[in-house]
Amino acid sequence: MTNDDDDKNQTLLQLRETYGASVATQLARIVHDQNQQEHHRLLSFITSLECLQPKGLRLIRKSINCLLERQYVALSYNWLASENESPASGRYQVPGWDGYTRRKEIDSSYDLPPDLHPRLPFALRKLLEGSKLPRVRISRDDKGNVLAKIAKARLADWQIWMPNTPLDARISVNLEWEWDGPVEEIEANHLPNRDKAPNRNKNRLSYTHGFYQVDLTQVTYTTPGRASAKEHEIEVEFDGNILVEHGRREMAKQPIRYIDLIDGLLDSVRALARQCPHPHSG
Repeated sequence: MTNDDDDKNQTLLQLRETYGASVATQLARIVHDQNQQEHHRLLSFITSLECLQPKGLRLIRKSINCLLERQYVALSYNWLASENESPASGRYQVPGWDGYTRRKEIDSSYDLPPDLHPRLPFALRKLLEGSKLPRVRISRDDKGNVLAKIAKARLADWQIWMPNTPLDARISVNLEWEWDGPVEEIEANHLPNRDKAPNRNKNRLSYTHGFYQVDLTQVTYTTPGRASAKEHEIEVEFDGNILVEHGRREMAKQPIRYIDLIDGLLDSVRALARQCPHPHSG
């Protein structure tokens, strides 16, 4: 590769302009089977990675296929832990080629009547005290199969104004719980004197990067007797298990990298916001 072909120092905006497609689209193209020939040099490297494996009191060299053995401890030349190593598990997760998913879902929200409130966990009930009636979101695929039944309470919102990008951002911290009963009891007990929220028909592309999942979603709101409305959403979701693990490490007075994890979240949000085109004037 010549210096002219090296694009590692380009910004995400420059990469989009160079290749004529967003980074998300480029990632989707990369994982297609027909494009894998372009990455044969990388594939040969990660399918025969030289490692050191403990055997008794000795270390022996071993060649591993990283596509099959997805976790290993990454060391730099001075034997210190690599900066790419997971701060939680002490290992490096090798991303697979199937790093994105495309799915269609339909979300329906229902008010939860007071007689079902005791079924909610205590922490969720305390957060919802004094607020409007709690709701349960039922998600189905495009064939009608139930994917999730989620009761959610919002802990906090943080609005971020980014004057140099086309989009602003909101960070939300939520507590979610999977409803432990059948969907029929939720649908049948929706309060008759309250309007049902519009259904959210979601066409979503998702991919993961490290501890973060990025969702690019087109949402169509449908309500009987009303015209449908569309909007587009960009969401970056943190792996909650990592946050819980670092909270436990903090309570045990163990080293944590919480600030680094939050910085990674904010960097992902800012990078995505810069990729969005400015709305056309007029």
